[in-house]
Amino acid sequence: KNELKYPFHIILEEAHRYVQNDIDRKVFGYNIFERITKEGRKYGTLLGLISQRPSELSETTLSQCTNFLIFKMLHPKDVLYIKEMVPNITNEIVKRLRILQPGICIAFGNAFKIPMLVKIDMPDPAPTSNSVDISKAWFVNKNGPRI
Repeated sequence: KNELKYPFHIILEEAHRYVQNDIDRKVFGYNIFERITKEGRKYGTLLGLISQRPSELSETTLSQCTNFLIFKMLHPKDVLYIKEMVPNITNEIVKRLRILQPGICIAFGNAFKIPMLVKIDMPDPAPTSNSVDISKAWFVNKNGPRI
């Protein structure tokens, strides 16, 4: 009777800020995401994590995840972490992590027979947010104000 009528999916952007790999278990709510990943599917609750720093995520939480989409990754610690975490991943795929283009990811887990490169459609319309174009932000035109 107490189970949810409809399942729901929690998605955490910048998950490394909330699902940390630390040992401070006295903090209120410390293990809520670990509990969701371990017990949530019994109640129709799923957790999706989005992070640019997977090596900082809780190992317990990641061990409960069944599917992964890994986009471009440059930090050596994170690349090594992914290499150790992914079964059947080749050195060639690991090398590609550093040069993946937007919308391209390495997908692996229960939904995939083997790790593979996947192209995901870019959003349409595109979001209005993006990274700062440093060359435009700092370029000063000799004949006038900044461009």
